[in-house]
Amino acid sequence: MDLFQEFINKTLECEKLQRERDNYNLGDLIEDLSKYPENACVEIKPFNLYPTGFCSYRGYYSDLSIDYTLDEYSGLSCGQLLEKAKECVGKVFMGYKGGDFKMTKHSVIWLANYSRTTDAILTGVKDSFGDGSYLELTWKLVED
Repeated sequence: MDLFQEFINKTLECEKLQRERDNYNLGDLIEDLSKYPENACVEIKPFNLYPTGFCSYRGYYSDLSIDYTLDEYSGLSCGQLLEKAKECVGKVFMGYKGGDFKMTKHSVIWLANYSRTTDAILTGVKDSFGDGSYLELTWKLVED
């Protein structure tokens, strides 16, 4: 590997570590979802979307993204989303244009369907009614 490529790889790794340090991550999501009933509804607020699974994020292949649907009845329950989140830990995902990327509990999560990017990054889980029946995944917009 030449010196220039080594520099690029180190720079990308530093950026990844900073994103992981500064943002809510997969481990946080697993911990938070574990607190609620398996049958709780989950909505992606404020976008009125519903989670369907995870994939490698096109913006940063080493990060995750949550896939979503507009159809409330096709979205995952809390228990289903929790299972899929747990399956991501240690799983190798293929990046959109290639390469293998192993996810960890420190992987940050973006809002984007496969092959798409957004500026929305996951910030947490909120109990909408205080009884654990309806959860909101909350987001913030990130500027590069």
